Amino acid sequence: KQLWRNDFEKYYKKIEAAVKETKDETIRYNDNYIEAVYHSTSNGRTEDSITVWNNSYPYLKSVDSHWDLDASSYLKTTEKEFDILKSLIGIDFTNETNIKILSRTAGNRVKEVMIDNVVFSGIKLREMLGLRSADFEIEIKDGKAVFITRGFGHGVGMSQYGANGMAKEGYTYKEILKHYYPGTQIKKGD
Repeated sequence: KQLWRNDFEKYYKKIEAAVKETKDETIRYNDNYIEAVYHSTSNGRTEDSITVWNNSYPYLKSVDSHWDLDASSYLKTTEKEFDILKSLIGIDFTNETNIKILSRTAGNRVKEVMIDNVVFSGIKLREMLGLRSADFEIEIKDGKAVFITRGFGHGVGMSQYGANGMAKEGYTYKEILKHYYPGTQIKKGD
């Protein structure tokens, strides 16, 4: 009620209807319940679970999610002072610091980045710096490091903004779930 204020009843009824319409439905892969992970916003593709958690699931692979490109949370620029970066990752940043993205994942996120001969995984650097996504670029500008991120979250599974974009184009919830969790089945009952 606090968040939705005057729209509370409208949204509550929408959620209530969705719950009733999908009662007793489950998403499964080879008759096993899936790990139905999700994130806010992709960078235009979702990520393979092996890249993020070292666990491979056949239904958590990188898929197209171009609907996210128009989301308000898609692009974010964050600046960090050199002294803050030193305290967070232990490297003395200067205007001459050498930064090179060495490789990217299937979902186009940074797999490895080298900063002055120290190699970090994109996931680890995202975590250490509190970045919104592992799809980032780094620029050194005026005594600061500028991080440009695309997407918001780990990128695995269903993108909330992508699913919303699909729904606006007329896709059903079953089509959306099968897109983000390929090879799965939606079953009613046990």
